[in-house]
Amino acid sequence: MLRITDDLIFLDRLNREEFLMLLFPNSKREDGKTPTIYALDKWDLFKRDKLEFIRSCSVDKVKILVDFINECKVD
Repeated sequence: MLRITDDLIFLDRLNREEFLMLLFPNSKREDGKTPTIYALDKWDLFKRDKLEFIRSCSVDKVKILVDFINECKVD
């Protein structure tokens, strides 16, 4: 359990743009530039409560986060 909580610290490396590109790369409004409200709401949840955010994710999104953490651990 401690290893998992230690690994979650790597998620703090994500800023908003990196978060959106990593998890919601196709979530743009009609102008093609502005993120959707859904993606921005997910960002807000991620910043507020990472564990709750992870619990709200689909399995594919969790895998993306795990892969990101593993890449960070290699660096």
